[in-house]
Amino acid sequence: NTIDGSYRGRTVPEWMDPANVFGPLTILRLQPVAPAVLPKNPTVVSISVKECCGPIEGAFPENRGTCYALKVRKPEQVSKLKALTELFDHTPVSIVEHPIHNYVKCVIFSHEVQDLTEPEIQDILTEQGVTSVRRITRKGDGNTRINTPMLILTVSGTAIPQTVYLGFIRSATRPYYPAPMQCYKCWEFGHTKLRCKNTAICGTCAGTHEVVQGTRCLLMAYCVKCKSSEHPASSKKCPFYLTENEIAKIRVNLNMTYEAAKKFHQQNRSGSQSGQTGNSSNAHNNVEILKRLSEMEERLNKKDEEMELQKNEWDRKFQDQQVVVDKLQHDLNMYKNLYRTTKSQLNEVTQRYNALLKKTETDITPTDLPAPKSPEESSGTSNTGSQNFQQQKQKPRKSRSRNRSSWEKNKPR
Repeated sequence: NTIDGSYRGRTVPEWMDPANVFGPLTILRLQPVAPAVLPKNPTVVSISVKECCGPIEGAFPENRGTCYALKVRKPEQVSKLKALTELFDHTPVSIVEHPIHNYVKCVIFSHEVQDLTEPEIQDILTEQGVTSVRRITRKGDGNTRINTPMLILTVSGTAIPQTVYLGFIRSATRPYYPAPMQCYKCWEFGHTKLRCKNTAICGTCAGTHEVVQGTRCLLMAYCVKCKSSEHPASSKKCPFYLTENEIAKIRVNLNMTYEAAKKFHQQNRSGSQSGQTGNSSNAHNNVEILKRLSEMEERLNKKDEEMELQKNEWDRKFQDQQVVVDKLQHDLNMYKNLYRTTKSQLNEVTQRYNALLKKTETDITPTDLPAPKSPEESSGTSNTGSQNFQQQKQKPRKSRSRNRSSWEKNKPR
């Protein structure tokens, strides 16, 4: 799960890395433009890369130093490096995505799609970065092949996804460990029949007789690798085959070349065919370390799943709170609109009232009101009243005696 010592996947969960600074590795290849060659001074390459995009995860030489593989995590650094056309010493170069390290293979096991064809399954998984699908089949009756639930997926990227979804069906993945590369001509490991220059031998008896395809050798079995007659050279129980199988796993887990994985295994294996016995304890310790690292990786993956579930729970709660906030915002906007409408109506009523009041004041003229009295008229009225009062006061009173005499005349006797 590493590339030259760097972890291929995310170093920080995605929800904790909104800027995508600690994302999965992207491997780029820096190579000179023919006929130019890279400078012998390795610092020229490192300085040019740092001046272009800043510090990167790392790099390692390939093809005996004729090109470099650059390990980058930030997408913006990938874009800047792809645009780089020359080093600071004017050496023309081109930087492209690595043709090998940017693709990984994994295996899934699913009965639900056992009857589907490979193109149909690839159409389902294309959106998840799957570029090809290959089904594992087994031999049936005659020349027929029977589908198995096991599928080999090629995924774009440097990290193997933990799960893939076939519709609503979640399928866990595991690394794909290819079978050891064995030549069916000389039965050596590390190359194929197409590139073999050795003498052809029989895979059963190790003889040099003619091998007819489809026929079985009836001679006694003999393994040309371990010099044993207990099994043929094509047996999967051969110690050399088991060793190559371990090398293949190291190659996948550490993303090494075959030569580097073989060297790593030779340095750490318990016991040696050449008689070296002093490294057995170190090999055992290294195996234990690898085992612990694998367990730690499993725990980290499990922790990432738990954190992902917790993140989903927080997202759900946030969405619920967002619904409440949206409702409150809707009510607030409604009240604001109601306030604006009421204020507008109130302003309209006020304008109408002011216009009506102004019109009323304009319609009432001074001629419609009674004229005020002059001071003279007011004073004349008051003098007349006083004269009448004086006249009434000056009227003669009737004599009381006269009235008394009349009463006496009429007094009954």
